[in-house]
Amino acid sequence: MITSKSFHLAVRDYVFLLENNYPQKSILKLVGDRYSLSGTERTVLYRGIHIQNNNIKRISKRISCREVKGLDLHIDTFNVLLTVVSYLRGNFVFTSTDGYLRDASEFHGKNIKKDLLTRAIQIFAEFLDTLFAKTNHFIIDTPHSQSQYISKKINAIVSKLDIHFDIIEAESADKHLKKAAYGILCTSDSILIDNADIPILDVAKQCLEHHFHPDFEDLKNYLNN
Repeated sequence: MITSKSFHLAVRDYVFLLENNYPQKSILKLVGDRYSLSGTERTVLYRGIHIQNNNIKRISKRISCREVKGLDLHIDTFNVLLTVVSYLRGNFVFTSTDGYLRDASEFHGKNIKKDLLTRAIQIFAEFLDTLFAKTNHFIIDTPHSQSQYISKKINAIVSKLDIHFDIIEAESADKHLKKAAYGILCTSDSILIDNADIPILDVAKQCLEHHFHPDFEDLKNYLNN
């Protein structure tokens, strides 16, 4: 939880400048320096605070787990697993103003401990087993150094469950996912959500709520203070 008064003031200024079309990265530095924000607070601003128009559009695309049965899931595998891993590590994980779960970690392709990755995959697979989707398509970025490990672990763990799935290794998972024209897209990536023509399931959030019942910080509350 972020409770500093400076962060509340930073959100106010950040939103004002965003809504008036100032460049996001320039705003982040300006506001971050103005209020002496920590690296975590700056990451939360960047990933968690969005203009109202985007909030409305992204929320409108979101669906619930009850609507998944019998449909294909196109899973942004790294995006989902990194969110679950962040929660397991105790990083700050929060609900952004657009309603999607994000985290304040800075993995950026860094290797993650294999035992933590394995646990995240196990937890995620067990959750997928409750959704009764038609097929779970795991899309994995091949350039990532741990892509082969993740592919093997998903195959080993998911094969033991009553889940129909396949693993699609792609040079760019984002490019592959942008082409999804049917079923449901599972991601919290803003660019993918904005470009999607199919509904979005915030599957990482649903997975963590299913297993751990957390009370995620909701950044919308900062907009009203």
